[in-house]
Amino acid sequence: MKHSTRILIAILAVGQVMTFVSAQEALAQRKQINRFRDGQTLAFPGAEGASLVRDAVDKRLMNDIKNRTGKLLDSQDEVGGWPKLKSKPAPKDADRDGMADAWETANNLDPKNPNDRNGDAHKDGYTNLEEYLNSLCPQLKE
Repeated sequence: MKHSTRILIAILAVGQVMTFVSAQEALAQRKQINRFRDGQTLAFPGAEGASLVRDAVDKRLMNDIKNRTGKLLDSQDEVGGWPKLKSKPAPKDADRDGMADAWETANNLDPKNPNDRNGDAHKDGYTNLEEYLNSLCPQLKE
């Protein structure tokens, strides 16, 4: 079964704006979109990838985008089944709020208070949890 629909996947850094255009217009502008810096990272003008490490699924998706061979899947069996993804152990998080205890301590938060994840210590509109998650990818900071 052949699909004529093309899907564009974009990861944007905080503060960036994405403009949606017709498929025809997007294809006409593809030189601006499909810029690969290396074999693993899809580079959009002015943006960096948010993943620190590309896993097998990321690599397959990027390869499909690069080679224009991607399609909608009906089953994981179409791509060899569920992959076995490797992961590093999660850092200690005593209150299970999604923020590492060491980071909370370094940022004057309480590693035993799960409610501090919703606070905004910097008064910048980002919750403490968002600040923590953004700190995991320092290349995305302004």
